Amino acid sequence: MANTASEVEAPDMQLALLHLAGPRLEAAMMGSLLLEQAHHEAIHGGATGSWDAHGPVNGTG
Repeated sequence: MANTASEVEAPDMQLALLHLAGPRLEAAMMGSLLLEQAHHEAIHGGATGSWDAHGPVNGTG
């Protein structure tokens, strides 16, 4: 998207294109972090301890 914006001649249009890309990029990055956390929990959740709203479960943590 940044490459496309740089090819547009009108500065206002460049800024508009970058504003459109920002939230999508942020959402993709957040989704990636959430997926990594879910994967970590699936793989290591039982071995390193689990947490609920009140803290460690089963005395681990």
